[in-house]
Amino acid sequence: MRKTQIDKMVDRFLCWKLPEDFGPDCGISFDGRQDDELGKNKTWPTGTNLFTATQAKHMLSEVVGTDEELLSLVEKTANMLRGMTLDPGVPVHTKYSMRSRIAELEAAVESRIDG
Repeated sequence: MRKTQIDKMVDRFLCWKLPEDFGPDCGISFDGRQDDELGKNKTWPTGTNLFTATQAKHMLSEVVGTDEELLSLVEKTANMLRGMTLDPGVPVHTKYSMRSRIAELEAAVESRIDG
């Protein structure tokens, strides 16, 4: 069975090594089973102080992975197609289709780079 993108992200998250300066606030712990004095659990935490912003950014970068390899492959493919459009043996209608696909690839790369 093929892993989904989410499965791959979960794998990377679970394998991410905690930074050496990892130090959660005050030995963070929480027992969500405890109720407050009214019998309702109103003490559920929001947010987290497990990581600094820099640590969280590094962790998420690892989880999401990099697009550099994929972008490089797309650019190489566009360049290959450009070269093929110069071949006099390739029919004009095929060259037109190839140029359209090159434009789509370039737009996809640009939008990914620009975020």
